[in-house]
Amino acid sequence: MNRNPVRWIVLAILLMSVAAAALACGAGRRPSAEATRPTLATPKFRFQATSVIAVPTAATPGATATVGPDLAQGKTIYERRCAACHGPDGAGIEGKGKKIAGAQLDAVEFTNILRTADNGRLGQSHIFGPGAISPTGVENLRLYLQSLP
Repeated sequence: MNRNPVRWIVLAILLMSVAAAALACGAGRRPSAEATRPTLATPKFRFQATSVIAVPTAATPGATATVGPDLAQGKTIYERRCAACHGPDGAGIEGKGKKIAGAQLDAVEFTNILRTADNGRLGQSHIFGPGAISPTGVENLRLYLQSLP
């Protein structure tokens, strides 16, 4: 057997390097519970707010806030879509449109008049589809008209 000390030193250094590398990589250790726990992929989407809705808050402690009709929106819709024929106060204009101030129609009847012109009886100029007045707008317009004397 060859007793060259240089070979043995090189072999010893090589074995120690392999052993150190194995220990550094975790050889011989048990994985922790955290390392074996499955992980879920991070979702690949972003949330982007497109509108903000302001909800009134209660002014007094213990009171609850309620969201009611928006009569201002109803008035704006009336002024833009109805006042030319029914007058600025809903009293009607002779030969154009009858009095609608204080009209006590339920939501279904009122929507029928706006969406279908009472099944065509009121003419084509009276039809306002969902693109012209939203369902919320129709309800606010109806409640605004009911509030008029």
